[in-house]
Amino acid sequence: MHENLLEVQGKEMEKRETKVVNTPHIGVMCIDIAQSLENHLGSGFWHSYLPVSYVKQLESVGAVVIPIWIGRKLDYYKAILSQVNGVLLPGGAVCLDEEEAKQYPNLTNDCVAAARIIYELVMERNAAGEYFPLYGTCLGFQLIMINAAKDKEVRTKCFKSKFKALPLHLSKNYEESVLFKELPEELAKEMSSQPFACHQHAYCITESDLHRFKLHEDWHVLATQQDDEGEEGRGFITLIEHRKFPIFGSQFHPERAAYEQLLVSTDTCREAHTSICIELAQYFARTFVNACRRNNNNFASVELLTRHLICNWQPIFTGKFPKSHWLQCYMFDKHVDYPAE
Repeated sequence: MHENLLEVQGKEMEKRETKVVNTPHIGVMCIDIAQSLENHLGSGFWHSYLPVSYVKQLESVGAVVIPIWIGRKLDYYKAILSQVNGVLLPGGAVCLDEEEAKQYPNLTNDCVAAARIIYELVMERNAAGEYFPLYGTCLGFQLIMINAAKDKEVRTKCFKSKFKALPLHLSKNYEESVLFKELPEELAKEMSSQPFACHQHAYCITESDLHRFKLHEDWHVLATQQDDEGEEGRGFITLIEHRKFPIFGSQFHPERAAYEQLLVSTDTCREAHTSICIELAQYFARTFVNACRRNNNNFASVELLTRHLICNWQPIFTGKFPKSHWLQCYMFDKHVDYPAE
């Protein structure tokens, strides 16, 4: 029996020798300012933000983080993707298009366009033979799948919004994936029983929608969860990866287990703050960062790299605000840029 084209190309990518990068530079896309943050910090000044938990999670396994601005032109994204070793698209709540944005005239959705450009560039780079990892969390995962489907209807409203920590329902062939090929059996059992996966979303992507948009041949579903209990319940995808390229997506937030122990707000994921749950959540950061170590991109100089690092900005303590979803956030105005020499 002949192997299909995806399998052959995938194996060829595995054979390519790459230089291992000890400290990968990972770009994290900013998100349009959240309404809850504007309510506390004032409107009209801040344009985008980035929860510190994403940065801490990546740094905890040896990466350094470069913020990727939104609302920029194609040349900017081409330049930044030629220097970083991988990209993470974080979660958030934004309007997907101008029609939805009319309902919220004070908010922007520049991250949607930025994510589309990043996804297309990542696909181009991988198709050309470069090993370029991309990880999407929550909204980031949904934006990856929307761009893969070229249709926002690939995601649907959940029966009930999810604000809780849950275990994973691993697929039968999960161990055949890049994400889980090195997962010890003991940890797999823990992932299936411990509430480590923090969910905060009102939209879902189902396996039936994956088939409806003919994405199942290119995407491997690794885990699911139940949308709602009872006879009318349906499953939704919680973890996925591309069958050929190092592109991954999780509907849950791996970063929240260790880095979002909320204080003033109700911590809906408090069950995930245990030692074992943090270890399970950290597995995804470690695996993604190790994938980024296989990419050989670099900055032209150490000086150029340091001017791009997130360390050039100081976060704001947002955990003191009622109903805040984050302990700390980096805040950026519309014209933010990396420091000059």
